[in-house]
Amino acid sequence: MLLAEAATRGYSVTGSAATHYKNAVSAGLQSLAKFGTATTISAATADAYATAHPLVTSTALKQINEQYWATTSILQNFIEAWSNWRRSGYLN
Repeated sequence: MLLAEAATRGYSVTGSAATHYKNAVSAGLQSLAKFGTATTISAATADAYATAHPLVTSTALKQINEQYWATTSILQNFIEAWSNWRRSGYLN
């Protein structure tokens, strides 16, 4: 997600913000597998979801940081979620 934010902010990053966002959303969904087989989402399903919910340029920073918050919260990394909110100012 941070690569998507860096690309959106105009930093020199290889690849587009949309591609980094899509990859991060897909990876976030797939990372739920660490909680067991009941929460496992296949790569194909995660990619399909990420493709169906692309980055919207007009609200990119808000969208990126809300997804970052959702992923870190779901993975129970509350300190990171809070730290990103403090850094970015975005909270869902």
